[in-house]
Amino acid sequence: MRIAFVAAECSPLVKVGGLADVVGALPKALVARGHDVRIFMPSYEAIDRQRFPSRPTNWRATVVFDGQPTIVTVYETVLPNSTIPIYQVVWPDEFRGEVYPLGQDFETLQSVIRRFMRFSVAVDGLLGTSSWKPDRVHCHDWHTGILPALLRARNFPAPTTFTIHNIDIQGKWNPTEALSWLPVDTTTPPWSLRDTKGDFNMLQIGIHTATQVSTVSPTYASEVVTHEYGAGLAEDLRATGVVGIVNGIDTDSYNPSTDQALYETYDVGSAVAGKASNKASLQLELGLPVDPSAPLFVNVGRLVGQKGIDLIVPLMERIVAAGGQVAFLGSGFPDIQGAIKAAANRPGVAARFEFNAGLGRRLYAGGDFFLMPSRFEPCGLGQLIAMRYGTIPIVRDTGGLHDTVQDLDADSDRGVGLRFSEPTVEALWTTIERAFALYRDRQRMALTIQRSMSTDSSWYTSADAYIRLYERQATARR
Repeated sequence: MRIAFVAAECSPLVKVGGLADVVGALPKALVARGHDVRIFMPSYEAIDRQRFPSRPTNWRATVVFDGQPTIVTVYETVLPNSTIPIYQVVWPDEFRGEVYPLGQDFETLQSVIRRFMRFSVAVDGLLGTSSWKPDRVHCHDWHTGILPALLRARNFPAPTTFTIHNIDIQGKWNPTEALSWLPVDTTTPPWSLRDTKGDFNMLQIGIHTATQVSTVSPTYASEVVTHEYGAGLAEDLRATGVVGIVNGIDTDSYNPSTDQALYETYDVGSAVAGKASNKASLQLELGLPVDPSAPLFVNVGRLVGQKGIDLIVPLMERIVAAGGQVAFLGSGFPDIQGAIKAAANRPGVAARFEFNAGLGRRLYAGGDFFLMPSRFEPCGLGQLIAMRYGTIPIVRDTGGLHDTVQDLDADSDRGVGLRFSEPTVEALWTTIERAFALYRDRQRMALTIQRSMSTDSSWYTSADAYIRLYERQATARR
């Protein structure tokens, strides 16, 4: 099967969030199953051209946007550690600066909407002129939301999958202005669609025009059709249906037995000693007291409300008073960073407000517990990486965290982590107290580390589910 992946990000070329990890890893698993996968993404100025050299191609198309004809072209590179082509779409004077330009002013917000509408228009035109004809087109998140509609308008034969990675970000704009940029009949479906606030909504258009809609875990699929989690699109998703397929991780890259970013590599058999050694070195690197008796609670990722970081901050003093340590790596909301920074002045708390991939891996290896009390979580990758390195996840029972982390006390034979339900400080603290008790039970802690490291979080199981989804599309076209 020939499959075109279309997305705003692809790791390692460009990574802002978990979307990039999915687009950089799932195609490899599909290729390993015998499929021909090719990735379309914007040709960002931010791509490191020395690290990821690309070559110009003769592939071009003339497209119309905002009433102006434009010639779009393609640069080609290869996804590292694979033979998968990446087609970087070039639109003159577009894709400069940040991947997602920062700022909430009108001009910046407008530029983001125009950027990704242009990207979809360009991919539509390029697929229309390509000698390589995909059997399936897999579009990812709101950035590509209008592409299924554009392809359908030209009677493109390939069915489309539209995967929602985070329903809260939808690509909304004033409908009169947004539709004036497109050469379409704005009075007909799907262009006449409006969301509950009367906006032109790219995510909504993708939901209604793709052959099938998916999201990144079964539990999140059941949540987004509810008023609480549907972000105004629950009714749309109930009408179209949505399939949940849990994400995986690149287990070749995230492998503690070969990871050169670690102080010391280890496998399941040597995990207890290997993690202890990594923990001592990590404590030194972070300026924490080197104390094997202190459980180390770590967090790696975005420091934002969605991730429940505001639930952790009030508990840092209690964790230290109980004999534990806390370490953060990431960046996010200034108020949350400020609160963490203030707490980091005391012994037992460390924080680094930066993106540092190597340090992140050392935190996964050297930590004892991984804090992920998300208010909502489509899938989550942090808990999967943590388990791969034998760091026990503490998670809220929501979305993909429910699907990937079996609670240890609920099932002592299969449990790999600790879960709690209510998004409150006290509920999290009760679970952290369970973690202290687990840490003191050395035999049970060792068994849990080994069980978590043995969990299959590879992309192969997920790839098989996507293949079944693609195969069903032959009869599912709406």
